[in-house]
Amino acid sequence: MHMRRPLIAVIAGAIVVVVIVVAVVVFGVGRPQAPPQPSSPYTAAVLVPGEEKVLNSYGWVDQKAGIARIPISRAIDIIAAQGLPSRPAMSAQTKAAAETIPSYSSSGTQPREWLH
Repeated sequence: MHMRRPLIAVIAGAIVVVVIVVAVVVFGVGRPQAPPQPSSPYTAAVLVPGEEKVLNSYGWVDQKAGIARIPISRAIDIIAAQGLPSRPAMSAQTKAAAETIPSYSSSGTQPREWLH
């Protein structure tokens, strides 16, 4: 009988420890963590005014290559008027080739033996 009492105490102590560990893990007992602070000086408050200037003005991207930027509102108007470029219609031969079963390399599987 004397042997059972220490064994019961050890088991009860182990159960208490397990319950405390589970409570700490599940409920996050402890001091709450502060949200991470940005380590870069480039925050939205600094970047937005510069971006606004670029988005709403004309200017050169690469003057030697003849590449310029236009205001985004003007670009939207041009796209709305002209539309976006599209692919040419597929020929019957191209369409038939596009309807084939994908190869092993594009299906994400590996064949038992290489066929090609």
